[in-house]
Amino acid sequence: MSIITFSCSITEEIDSDVNLNAPGEYSVDKGYVVSLPYNNATVNTTIKSITVNNDLSLGINMIWTVYVDQGYSVTKYSDANNYDINLTDNFGNTYFMTDAKDAAGVDVTMTNGDSCFGTFVFPQPTNGIIELSFNDDDNNISITINVVK
Repeated sequence: MSIITFSCSITEEIDSDVNLNAPGEYSVDKGYVVSLPYNNATVNTTIKSITVNNDLSLGINMIWTVYVDQGYSVTKYSDANNYDINLTDNFGNTYFMTDAKDAAGVDVTMTNGDSCFGTFVFPQPTNGIIELSFNDDDNNISITINVVK
């Protein structure tokens, strides 16, 4: 068994308030870069937007873009049963995903410059929160999302 180590860094963050009581799609554009230890591979992971559904559940809409040496590929594995992907709020509540759609829930192999899209679905958060954090505990990443009161 080999151990693969990698590093992560937060990319540009654009603050956008999300109204958890008003269904719609809210732009977020916050992300992080995962650097893999082979073939100059990196995976840019971005929360493009958050969809507040009619039932007030949340869809975290993601884009994964791979950069790797020519002739090589990177596989983004399914996160369908990954409890290390979660949301937390300023009250200390943790919300686990109820569904992983498209590339969030399947394996996708990509070559240099390829992107894939997917959505993590979470239950309605507690009323009265002012901050949500998207957590990728596998990569020790937490991205804060501002919430409209």
